[in-house]
Amino acid sequence: DLPESIEVVRKPVDREALLRAVRRSLPGGARRVLLVEDNPDTRVRLHRYLRDAGLAAWSVESGESALAHIAHSPVDLILLDLLLPGMDGLETLRRLRLLPAGRTVPVVVLTAKDLSMTEKDVVSAAANGLIMKGPDVEEELTRLLDKYFGTGAPAPASQNALVPTSGNAAR
Repeated sequence: DLPESIEVVRKPVDREALLRAVRRSLPGGARRVLLVEDNPDTRVRLHRYLRDAGLAAWSVESGESALAHIAHSPVDLILLDLLLPGMDGLETLRRLRLLPAGRTVPVVVLTAKDLSMTEKDVVSAAANGLIMKGPDVEEELTRLLDKYFGTGAPAPASQNALVPTSGNAAR
């Protein structure tokens, strides 16, 4: 079982839930979000959702790119996949927390990986939330956004924008 500070969210991601989680995570109404996701389908859908929600969003495909982005362009929230090529999400998270700009930025981990207890402990200690990719991710993401922001999200432009369209979209 996950610690109480962690919420499990499964795919497909609900746009309204994601927006609420993002808003709750952002200090003082800031709206800059970095999405770290290697799967092109998932990255495009999540990025579009964030932009449609009125957020300034950047997307990168790797942990190395995320660290480079954070070092030069501060953000207010990071959505971080764990299964990344090269440096995985856990190592990215560890290194992020060593950077001056990364010490306090909220990080919500996105993964389809079945986490070990050790991995759950690392995520619990270093991240602000956990979303498990799966069939109910939209509903769970809505709850996560509610937890962080406590306000409803505007209706998305396309209700199905985050529903995976291929077999590898949940990666």
